[in-house]
Amino acid sequence: MSHPHPTDKYIVSRKKTKRKIKVPRKPLFPSRSDAALPLTPLTEALGMMQAGELDMAMELVDQHIAANADDPFAHHLKGLILHRLERYAQAVAMFARSIELGDPQPAWYINLGISQRSDGDCGAALASFHSALQHDPDNEPAHFQLAVTYCDIAENHREQGNLQKAKAAYETAIQHDNECEEAHEGLSQLPNDQA
Repeated sequence: MSHPHPTDKYIVSRKKTKRKIKVPRKPLFPSRSDAALPLTPLTEALGMMQAGELDMAMELVDQHIAANADDPFAHHLKGLILHRLERYAQAVAMFARSIELGDPQPAWYINLGISQRSDGDCGAALASFHSALQHDPDNEPAHFQLAVTYCDIAENHREQGNLQKAKAAYETAIQHDNECEEAHEGLSQLPNDQA
């Protein structure tokens, strides 16, 4: 039996390998199928985003933000939409604003970090993933995203010929997620005197 990986609950996207973006495990907004909850512009926008209707979702969120400028959930949803549109710098700004306005969940920091990494700022991404761990030290998706980011850093070191730093980054990735295939594969591809 296959178990879902912890990142099935969060946005998953990388600059080098585009992965499908997913919504947090505990959705910030109810789904359309929940008949007990009213259909609001944000729940409608979430449904549209999940259906791939990003322009319509963005329009609804922008209308909501115009009337409710301090709604952290709306800013977070706009960040999710912007990330799907590959407008990473704008997504980072929206996620940061949602964290500033609300009582952030670890997923908010993880989503911020993924957009930061996608925008090319691995250092900021590492800080965001560590912030998620400050809220929940056992958060598997945060550890996984740290591993993925350290793999990106390792690959950059390897491309620059700095194999010792590449090895150290791959080892750090494995410390965060022992099952990180990318880190194990990266280590195995280093020359024997480096691995």
